[in-house]
Amino acid sequence: MPFSQRYLDRKIDTKARAANMGGEMSLVLPHLYLGALKDRTNSTLMTKNQIKRVLCIIDVPDIIVDKEYKPTHLLNIQAADAQEQDLAQYFEKCIEFIHQARTEHENILVHCYAGISRSATVVLAYLMTIGDYDVDKAIQIVKGARGFIHPNPGFLSQLKRYQSNDVKKNWYRLTRRYQSYSFDNGDVHFVKSSLDIYWQQFEPAFIAEPVYWSTRKENSKENSAVPYERKMICTFAEQIIDNNQEQKLKRIIPTNEEKLLTSNIVDQQTEKALIIPSTTKRYQSSKVKTNSSRTMGTK
Repeated sequence: MPFSQRYLDRKIDTKARAANMGGEMSLVLPHLYLGALKDRTNSTLMTKNQIKRVLCIIDVPDIIVDKEYKPTHLLNIQAADAQEQDLAQYFEKCIEFIHQARTEHENILVHCYAGISRSATVVLAYLMTIGDYDVDKAIQIVKGARGFIHPNPGFLSQLKRYQSNDVKKNWYRLTRRYQSYSFDNGDVHFVKSSLDIYWQQFEPAFIAEPVYWSTRKENSKENSAVPYERKMICTFAEQIIDNNQEQKLKRIIPTNEEKLLTSNIVDQQTEKALIIPSTTKRYQSSKVKTNSSRTMGTK
């Protein structure tokens, strides 16, 4: 199947998914909206959400003309929703554009055609940069705000490479240029709310299904065992901790494991040192007898 036909089929499928999902632009972080082309062309919605800036990621963005509601700042990125598309080359420019809008307290809409793949990928890259999240955690956060995002496999691979190679560099660049900004308060509140929604919507069994274990109680009067009693040890998942606490745990747990492993090795070496093999005992006893006989012969 030629590339043009495959791309057309994917575009039709994307349209169908967007039509089925419905909804409007989604607020991911304070001042940051993720949406579709239909949201941008809805002047009532744009006015309601006070959108001042627009980041458009579409095949031919220049053909879109804002007639009724014109943004004050516009950045067009020409990119197709295809696995072969190199979207990572625009991450730095897009992240800078989004961050500048947020630091100046102006609402920005990041959109592609359906708000599912291309624009979602850029928002994921931004969230990974300012929040120090990995790809999986960033997807959970954005899905909590817009549950039907679905970056194509090529874009997911680019996000993983971005996490390994460039995310720290872009974070340092943003912190030097926008020193007044800090990822706390409002941002953290939005992230926790999105994570709560994600776990309730996409992983309900994980947080709602209780876990049981069995215990046996002794009856002292009759001296007989009572049948097993089901005891609940967990009713809900523990509260999701933020990324900094996760990193602290990752640093602490291996250290404790190393200490435990080291102590076990020392104990084993001590036990080996205290145990004398039977062959060594026989050798030492025979050596004592030989020395005693030599001493008697000398005398």
